[in-house]
Amino acid sequence: MLKLVSNNNEETNKPIRKTHCFHCKKNINSQQWEVCDSCKGIVCSCGSCFCSWEGHRYEIK
Repeated sequence: MLKLVSNNNEETNKPIRKTHCFHCKKNINSQQWEVCDSCKGIVCSCGSCFCSWEGHRYEIK
């Protein structure tokens, strides 16, 4: 069984979000990558999150 643990080692009830980066297509998840404070999207190692996605156009910030 998978236990979700916060930074201070307390169990949490937040599910792990799994997806892929729209820009580089890398598999990402909310456990190993940071979550953007503005858009709440997972920030990929290439720098993309929901803030940089606009329909089919995007800009890397």
